[in-house]
Amino acid sequence: MTDAHIFQLFGLVYTAAGLGGLLTKTGYLQNLLEDFSKSPALLYLSGMMAVVVGFLLVTFHNDWVLDWTVIITVFGWIALIKGLLLMALQGMYAKIFESMRKRTTFLKGYSVLVLILGIFFLVLGFWVV
Repeated sequence: MTDAHIFQLFGLVYTAAGLGGLLTKTGYLQNLLEDFSKSPALLYLSGMMAVVVGFLLVTFHNDWVLDWTVIITVFGWIALIKGLLLMALQGMYAKIFESMRKRTTFLKGYSVLVLILGIFFLVLGFWVV
């Protein structure tokens, strides 16, 4: 898998998530976060998935260089650390998600940020890297 492929995958996932957050009703996002924060199994499995993705990125792409591809390394480390924390500190994350759920303006703003990041990754993946 090349750097371009990784950016394309990140771009597709982030763009879809951002659009989903903007195109659905805020109540849907609130329900999603509520269900997520109340499910220890889902929190744990999400942490495991983040650990796997982060570990793979860190293992196969731990390149600290001065170009766009360092973003992949940074996201790999973030995913690995976040996954470990999700598995170990579920209660803390449940409180964070519950707090986010109550802020409708934050949810829409976060969706915009995720969409912009997704488009940025798509540009990197298809035209820059």
